[in-house]
Amino acid sequence: MSRFGSGGGRYLRQHHVALLALFIALVGSSYAALRLPPRSVGTGQLQNNAVTTQKIANGAVTGVKIRLSTLGQVPSANTARVATNAQNAAHATNSGQLGGQPPSAFHDRCPSGTTMAAADLCVTTSNVATT
Repeated sequence: MSRFGSGGGRYLRQHHVALLALFIALVGSSYAALRLPPRSVGTGQLQNNAVTTQKIANGAVTGVKIRLSTLGQVPSANTARVATNAQNAAHATNSGQLGGQPPSAFHDRCPSGTTMAAADLCVTTSNVATT
């Protein structure tokens, strides 16, 4: 009886086929590494859409290497733009009520005849008659 049991012959054939495939792959890679001149594979040899996001290592493409005009608008930037426009529209709507002054112009002010005693607390500075 075989040392590998009843399926020993099949195991040896599969093992030898796998070793042959590994040998061919190594020889092909070695040939390419030794025979191709440096920088011989470039943009001319690349097909359209051959380099995908999954094939690019993290940190391989930096901001210096990107032409900004080719980038589209980030979806969250559009949301921010819409929110800013809505906020500006709200300010425009109530600007007449503020007399054209920004809201900060009315902060920490007391009406005439009063003075600020503490934060957000105005007290009268003259005698007030009681009834």
